[in-house]
Amino acid sequence: MRTGDQSYIKELNKSIALQLLRSTPTISRTQIAKISGLNKATISSIVDELLEQNLVFEVGRGPSSMGRRPVLLQFNAEAGYAIGLEIAVHSLRAVVTNLAGKVLNTVHRPLNDHDVTSILHEIKKIVTEISAHIAPSPLGLLGVGVGVPGLVNFSRGIVLNAPNLSWRDVPLQNQLEEILSLPVWIDNEANAGALGEKRFGIGENASNMIYISAATGVGAGIIMQGDLVRGEDGLSGEFGHMTIESQGPLCSCGNRGCLEIFSSERTLLHEFSQVHEGATFDDILQALDNGDLYALRCIQKVGHYLGIGIANMINAINPSIVVIGNRLAQAGTHLLDAVNESLSTRCFIKPYTGVTVQLSTLGIDACAMGAASIVVNHYFAGPDAS
Repeated sequence: MRTGDQSYIKELNKSIALQLLRSTPTISRTQIAKISGLNKATISSIVDELLEQNLVFEVGRGPSSMGRRPVLLQFNAEAGYAIGLEIAVHSLRAVVTNLAGKVLNTVHRPLNDHDVTSILHEIKKIVTEISAHIAPSPLGLLGVGVGVPGLVNFSRGIVLNAPNLSWRDVPLQNQLEEILSLPVWIDNEANAGALGEKRFGIGENASNMIYISAATGVGAGIIMQGDLVRGEDGLSGEFGHMTIESQGPLCSCGNRGCLEIFSSERTLLHEFSQVHEGATFDDILQALDNGDLYALRCIQKVGHYLGIGIANMINAINPSIVVIGNRLAQAGTHLLDAVNESLSTRCFIKPYTGVTVQLSTLGIDACAMGAASIVVNHYFAGPDAS
C-alpha cells in the first residue's frame, strides 16, 4: 500500500464509492457518506467526477422523513464492457457483458486443434467479431478474461499444465495481450465458474460454496467467507485429480486412479459407446430424455463416483452449497439424483449441516461469465489491486 500519497487516497475513496454504487440499485450521496465513513464534501466531489465521466446517473429523488428529498444515484452498467472466454477441450465459448454482468452476446466455436498458435488465432477472430458489435461507451472494452482447464498461475498469467490440452508453461496472458492489444486475465476454468455462480448464479447468497466443473476434466472452484480460495501457490481446486483408486487406470496427469477417470464426460461417452458406438454427448442427453435405461445406468455410474468426490470435499470444507456445472450438469436430475445417493452413505457431516447440492443456474456460460467478472472487478478494485 502506498502511504502519504494524496492521489492514492483519492483513488481509494473513489473505489469505495464505486463499489457501493455498483452493489446498490439506487443510493444517495448522504447514504454513500454514511456507509463509507467518508465526509459529505469528499463524496460530493467524487460523485461530481463520476457524473462527468458518465459512470453514474441521477435518477430522481428518494423518500425523506423531513427536509429536502435526496437525489438518487444509479451506476451506469452500460459505461463499459468485458469479454469472458472459456477454452474447453472441444470448444471456445465467449460472452460479452456489461458492467453488471448482463450477457449481451454469446459466441461458440468448435475446437478441433489444441495447438496454442491455432487457439490464439481463433480467440483473436472471436474477440474481433464480438467487439464490432459493442456500442460506444465511456470506458469501452475493459479487457478479456479467459478460463483454462488446468493449473494456472493467476498472478503471472501462465498456464502451467493443462493435461487435456497437452499444454505446459504457456505464457497465455502475454501472448493474448500482444495480439489483442487489450488487458487480459487468465484463470483456471473452475475458479472462473465459481466466480460466475457466486456473482450471478445460485451461489449469490452463499459465503461458503464449492463449484464443480464437470466436463472432459473435473475441477473445483472454492469460495470461503465470500472469497475465492487459491491456496499457497494459486493451484487449489484440482478436484478431478483426487485419488480414489490407488491402483486405478492411468490419468492424463500421470497419476493413477484419479476421480475424473471415473466421473467425467469422457468416461460417460466411453461407457455409453460400449452399446452405442460412435455416440456423442448430445446423443446421450437425447437418450436420457427418451428414457433409455442404458443411458440412465451410465449417468448413474458417473454420478456415483462424482458423489464420492463431492462427499470428500463436503467433509473437508463444510460448504453451504455445492454447485455442479459445465457439460455434465446438462444431464440434470439424472446426474443429481445419483450424486445425492452417494452422499447419503458417504458424506459424514451432511446430516449435521444444511449443505445442498444444486445444478448450476448459469449452465455452460458460468466460466465465461466469471471470466468477464474478473475483468470488471479488477477495473473497479482500487489502487491496491494486484
